[in-house]
Amino acid sequence: MTILSKFDFDSILLSRDVEDRLEHLREIGTLLGMLPEVQALVGFGGGDTGHKDLWGHTKQVVSQCVRRTNVRWAALFHDVGKVKCFTRNANGVIAFHGHEAESARLFRRAADRLRFFTKDEREAIHFLIHHLGYIEEYDSNWTDSAVRRIYKHTINHFEDIVALARADITTKHAYKRAQHQTRMQEFWDRALEIARKDAIPPALPTGLGDVLSQEFGIPKSKKLGNLMAKLKEAVEMDKLDRQPTVEAVLQYVRDHKLV
Repeated sequence: MTILSKFDFDSILLSRDVEDRLEHLREIGTLLGMLPEVQALVGFGGGDTGHKDLWGHTKQVVSQCVRRTNVRWAALFHDVGKVKCFTRNANGVIAFHGHEAESARLFRRAADRLRFFTKDEREAIHFLIHHLGYIEEYDSNWTDSAVRRIYKHTINHFEDIVALARADITTKHAYKRAQHQTRMQEFWDRALEIARKDAIPPALPTGLGDVLSQEFGIPKSKKLGNLMAKLKEAVEMDKLDRQPTVEAVLQYVRDHKLV
């Protein structure tokens, strides 16, 4: 067995012929000797087993990933937990419940053994593997709140985890591949648009309604709501600064005789 360094593995994972080079590692015994968690994928699935060949799938996903080291390491380990989590019910339905968490656990075990990774690399790769399913479950029917929640949870690794999710499709059916890419692009676009809107401060300062009510003797009513709407419109039309001072708002109301 040939012993490889982290630099050697990184070079292989980032190579343009990565599938062939991973297969070579299997042939010479390095995969078994250094990455037995990945070796376990070899021969699992394919044929008439009812599920895909996990080794072939993994090699292709790695190859399809953006050429960033952490993403490709995560791709190499993203399905290793399926071997242990494989179940088939009485109706022949196959499932791999909890395989993301198991895959992440096996990566951590390998990282402990190899001592290849910095703390930041280790945590980033573990995160990508463990949370990949959150992204891949995305559906157009998700609410903005659901998209926002996943974005905030993955924000420190957002670009990498979406890149990994984009690559995790190996079907030969072109329309299924296209559907997957469209769905991932939609999630990306929605998440970033929601984040953009969330970053815009409210038009008016907090508590302004109470100030207006007190200053002009307007009870909390439709009249007060209409006044607030006019002030928000003034901000959007650049007649008032966004988040103006209370004094500036009161002066604007008086100058424009809004009450």
